[in-house]
Amino acid sequence: MTMPQVTVVAKVRSELLRLIAPTRNEDGCIEYRLHQDHDDPAVFIFYENWENESSLARHMESEHFKNYVSAVDGMLVEKKRAQDDHDRVTARFLEKISRVTGGIRLPR
Repeated sequence: MTMPQVTVVAKVRSELLRLIAPTRNEDGCIEYRLHQDHDDPAVFIFYENWENESSLARHMESEHFKNYVSAVDGMLVEKKRAQDDHDRVTARFLEKISRVTGGIRLPR
């Protein structure tokens, strides 16, 4: 049985909020902020700043991150990292487009 979207959004939001405190306490985490789109509440974006790639890699292997992945399995439509879109973002920056998007999108 499929959950209603509002239930999915609430569940994912709850799981994302659970990531914040333990992640901010990780070695190498400089900044970790969660944003929820006001126009489309099914879109969440983390603004993450890490000391280096190995700090991020350790985060991705942490118990709390793995618990999150397991908890939202099958609920996400799209997941992107800003680094994955680096060339596109750079092109947009050079074209003086200041809005950069990324994050996860849930089903409508």
